Amino acid sequence: MLKIGVFSKFSQIPVSVLRYYDEIGLLSPAHTDAETGYRYYRTEQLSDVNRIIALKNLGLPLNQIQNLMNENISVSEIRGILLLRKSQIEQSIEEEYARLNNVEMRLQQIELEGATHIHDVIVKAIPSQSYLSIRKTLPIEKIAFVFDKLYEQLTYYQINYPGPAVGVVHDVNRANPNKTLLDIEMGYLAYRNFPKHIHVPHCGEGTLRKLPKLTQVASLIHRGQRASIHKSYSQLRNWMQRNQYKAKMPVREIYIVPGIGQEDSGSITEIQVVVQKAQ
Repeated sequence: MLKIGVFSKFSQIPVSVLRYYDEIGLLSPAHTDAETGYRYYRTEQLSDVNRIIALKNLGLPLNQIQNLMNENISVSEIRGILLLRKSQIEQSIEEEYARLNNVEMRLQQIELEGATHIHDVIVKAIPSQSYLSIRKTLPIEKIAFVFDKLYEQLTYYQINYPGPAVGVVHDVNRANPNKTLLDIEMGYLAYRNFPKHIHVPHCGEGTLRKLPKLTQVASLIHRGQRASIHKSYSQLRNWMQRNQYKAKMPVREIYIVPGIGQEDSGSITEIQVVVQKAQ
């Protein structure tokens, strides 16, 4: 039999690792001297070492390797462990391939637009939020008017600094070639004691409700004129296409810095599009 130091040299596994394998029952020595505590291994155990290394190279954790080293394990159990690992590797490859696509797209953006114009897209979850809003179908150019009137009305409730303004687009109607009509909710995230109902002259009735949580949205921050936000939507669509996502309604816009008018270059808007992987 071989002392642990000699076995370590033959197996090319550090002594400390061999001791740890002994502690967890993965590879125990053939004999341990009761007086000295020295560990001794048989040369035949080198085949066990090779098997452990081979299984580690598959990326299996030690607890699963321990199961596979069990002589009583069934063929179906072995197949189950390996199929699970196969699925994990495939998922990892898919994620890395998506990262590769994003790097390639970023390089293309640098070539076409310059580094300062790159828009970052992230996928995230959005929690449920309280929201005081009015829902109407109206032309795009009327949206700012409704937001302004709702804000004015909130001042009567001594809410001078409401939460961020949010537009929730439920549907888009482009039947009229001269105008785009939106089915849209316009309102503010309710971080304070907002009224449950509010009448806004010339606009309608506002209602306090819960915006549902969204488990998966693609988010992009648009900086600059509202008049150019269509370019950010185009970049977001390209990103979704390259990453094999499909968009779903509704679409949310968070007006972080609303700006004044369509040409205000200081405005900042977060675009949130509900996405799911294309089948």
